[in-house]
Amino acid sequence: MSCNQVWVGADWHLGHSNIIKHNNRPWKNVEEMDEGLIENWNKVVGVKDLVYIVGDFAFQRHGYFINKLKGKKVLILGSHDKMPKIHLEQFQEVCEIKNIKALGHNWVMQHCCPRTWDKSHYCSVALFGHSHGRMNTQNLSFDVGVDVPENNYSPQPLEVYVERAQVRFNQMVADGRLYKDKHTGKELLYSDDLAWAMKKLRENEDVNSNIINRFV
Repeated sequence: MSCNQVWVGADWHLGHSNIIKHNNRPWKNVEEMDEGLIENWNKVVGVKDLVYIVGDFAFQRHGYFINKLKGKKVLILGSHDKMPKIHLEQFQEVCEIKNIKALGHNWVMQHCCPRTWDKSHYCSVALFGHSHGRMNTQNLSFDVGVDVPENNYSPQPLEVYVERAQVRFNQMVADGRLYKDKHTGKELLYSDDLAWAMKKLRENEDVNSNIINRFV
């Protein structure tokens, strides 16, 4: 699938009036929100670009929104992506989980945040939605939802997550989350946040340390 630029985003909730209240979105009503989200999308996405929608695209008028938004669209199904088959067929692809290789990384996209994922020990990057910016991960997984403050209700170019992953990887290395596999001798990454936090507790790390505080 050839394209000029790859974008990612999740949790648009187009046509969903209650999401304004639930997530304190900066619009007075659903009509204003839909117009704002469409404007934000079309301001950056080109007609030949590819957008990975990591779940919860729209609650109604699916065909209208698909046609109104620029670019080719791949839908990774979320909690609320119930729509007629005729509209699902308007996407380039519809799937539960999407694995791709791009920009020198392996990427795993799924709607809900995983604890571990395919090739996570080998520094693959997970992109998820569903949590609307409330999930505090410290590994190489990132909430791509539009409600995340730095995403500012707009899709983000995949390059942004290359940069964010590098920053996070550096922090993980500083925390000592690299280890050597006993059998192969390869350097791997402790990718599971909970397992890592429990490991630090077993090693009698001070529970008030900076490392532990980042997980709670």
